[in-house]
Amino acid sequence: MSDQDFYQLMREANTLPDSPRKVELLEGAVRLADSQQDKKLGIDARLQLIDAATFGGRIEKSIVAFSWVLAQYDEDPHCIDLHSLLWRYKWVVANTVSFASVARERILALEDDMQRRYLEHGFSLQVVHEKRFENARMMGELERAEEYYQKWRTAPRDQLSDCRACDLNHRVEALLLFGQPEEAFESATPLLNGQLSCRTMPEVTMAVLLEPALDLGKTETAASLHLQGYSKIKGQATFLRELAFHMNYLRSVQQWEQALAVFTQHIGMLRDHHNDRDRLHYFLAAELLFRHYPTDTMSLSTATGLPPSIANAKTDQRPQLLQWCAAEAEATAQRFDQRNGNAYWTKHITACREKAAENHRSDQEKNT
Repeated sequence: MSDQDFYQLMREANTLPDSPRKVELLEGAVRLADSQQDKKLGIDARLQLIDAATFGGRIEKSIVAFSWVLAQYDEDPHCIDLHSLLWRYKWVVANTVSFASVARERILALEDDMQRRYLEHGFSLQVVHEKRFENARMMGELERAEEYYQKWRTAPRDQLSDCRACDLNHRVEALLLFGQPEEAFESATPLLNGQLSCRTMPEVTMAVLLEPALDLGKTETAASLHLQGYSKIKGQATFLRELAFHMNYLRSVQQWEQALAVFTQHIGMLRDHHNDRDRLHYFLAAELLFRHYPTDTMSLSTATGLPPSIANAKTDQRPQLLQWCAAEAEATAQRFDQRNGNAYWTKHITACREKAAENHRSDQEKNT
């Protein structure tokens, strides 16, 4: 290996958007740096790998890379810029909870370590409280989520706080969690009118507001959110949860072919997408689509990533797709609930099924 080989990989990676290919190139750069035992190059490559993997749908790789960088910092605090390290620590703390195999105790330990480091260097705990809120929400601990929501909203912002677009989206999702959809829409105004944006906003906000818009009778708003938002995230694995929300919207408004197209075009991404939260949302949205699809026959000959028993089926694939997606969603929910020590995600699936069934009955009555 030569420095030239390393920098060639880095340059090629820098020409690409965050994607599996970019992650692959940066992993190659990491291997080259490690083969020469060059810590500086290893840090440089891993910092870019953390960014690309976080926003390119391979979060599990960013967590591994960050753990290595953090260990280097603890050995030599001068080897990396502190702001760069603590900025990325936010992503790790926020994303680790989405993997059901990570123990609750490990997640809380990461939160504590992040808080310790922020306090040690004189930073505000505003973003620490926000990440604790998000993790408590994800683990179904709603009382603890409310506690940290209040701490987050009253703590001062500083240079390590999330960007204002992300921070506002977190508030929108919090208001939805607390049953305040009208307030959520009002708060989202700067995101929806273009005043605030970043690399993932307002696309995430548009997706999370789709179902609340329908619930509030804002059908034109929902249609606009879908038309504007879906085109911006189509084909991007980092938005798999949001793609599931768009699939749900299309099913809810009985745009069956379009909903099926969302499933067909993105199901192949799940082969390399190991974020359990995203997978649960996607499989649940697909299950509800197949459960209420208006025709008895279905063939997805163009879909990639289906189990061979389904892909090679010579008969109607719909019952098999329904069974597969339901089983995947249920299994993931059960793993989360076992980790979290409650039944939050199993109850979430039940509530979504009941709501979809009620809406389906209502639509049938209107059409008769």
